[in-house]
Amino acid sequence: MEKLNQDELIKLLKKHRLFIEGYKGGARCVLKFMDLSNLDFKSANLRDADFTGSRLNGANLSGTTCINTSFFGCDMHHANLSKADFTRSDLRGAQIISADLTEANFTNADLRQGVIFNYQGNEEYANVDWQNRGHTVMSGSIIRDTNMTNVMAQGVNFSEANLTGMIIKHANLRDANLEGANLSNADFTGCNLNGSKSNGAIVEDTVFYNVDANGSDLENTVSEQNKKQTLSSAGLSLGKLLESHMLWVETAGAEGEQMILEEFDLSKEKALKSEKLTAVIAKKCRFTGLNMEGAMMQASYLDHTDFKDCNMRNTDFRGSSCQGAFFTRANLIGADFSALIFKKPDGSSILQKANLSDASMAYVDMDGANFSNVIFKNADLTYASLVGANLSNADLSGADLSKADLRDANLDSANLEGAILIGTIHENRKVASK
Repeated sequence: MEKLNQDELIKLLKKHRLFIEGYKGGARCVLKFMDLSNLDFKSANLRDADFTGSRLNGANLSGTTCINTSFFGCDMHHANLSKADFTRSDLRGAQIISADLTEANFTNADLRQGVIFNYQGNEEYANVDWQNRGHTVMSGSIIRDTNMTNVMAQGVNFSEANLTGMIIKHANLRDANLEGANLSNADFTGCNLNGSKSNGAIVEDTVFYNVDANGSDLENTVSEQNKKQTLSSAGLSLGKLLESHMLWVETAGAEGEQMILEEFDLSKEKALKSEKLTAVIAKKCRFTGLNMEGAMMQASYLDHTDFKDCNMRNTDFRGSSCQGAFFTRANLIGADFSALIFKKPDGSSILQKANLSDASMAYVDMDGANFSNVIFKNADLTYASLVGANLSNADLSGADLSKADLRDANLDSANLEGAILIGTIHENRKVASK
């Protein structure tokens, strides 16, 4: 693909603006099959522009006006589309994976299946399969508070996306994939969800009024929601539990009581920012969406706990066990999962390694995090961002790192035996598939 630079783009956008306003010297912006990755379109008027088949990875389209714009078959991984207006836009077959669509407007947009073919001569066509067999893909994207009223979204893949607060009334979502997505507070009034898949989706306070869901697993998803008990329903107070636990930590167990929770839903509780949760036990609990930035959770037992969509920037998880935990879409920038060092009476040292075996960490932002000596056996790290992360001596055996970004990461002495590295980026070069 031909690569466009920022200066060239600015000139084309000026001409497009003149075209829209009807002034002399204007020209419609037609950038088909171009590499527009990481370019800045912020707040530009892209109405009626044509980007068919182009690559917009990491591009900034925040606040843009994209009414009637064609993004047919575009690759928009990690793009910033927040607060953009895509009314009546054509996004058929687009790959909008791990992108930010917060507060965007997709009213009446077309998200149906779309496939690009490449003419080879002799009346033969070769399918250019960028689009997951033609289906529009929004896996792992942040689609919070977005308006998708009346969208045509048959077969769209929303798996593992955060759709919290999304308005998607009267939309056609037949055969859509909503597995593992966060649908909290979303409004699906009047939608066609026939044949859709929603296994593992979060449906807290989701509105399904007048929904047609024949042949879907939605009924089971709804009936199984809120299975975990809350602290209030058990007559417990988070404030008192934290106070007693901090006293237990500060007095080395002489006073207070260790916080031990299992299968509790804490997602409705107050933020846990900067709280002292050292050595807490919270197995199979739900912390979904909480602000836990800077919390101290070293030496904790958090196996199979749900941390989806949590803000855990700079959180201390040193020496903790998080086996089978769910971190999908969480913010773990600068988090510390390195080993704790304990001295034995004979003067020797013991390393207590953090254990993230079988953890789900797809689409997680872990830039600059410390994972030295961490156990990542069979963990799911697909599409994760690990730019500048410390993975020295980490055990990544059997882990899935497909499409993960490992630029400038420290992989010294890391164990990658059996790891899946398809499309993984490392030091600005793609790592060979394995």
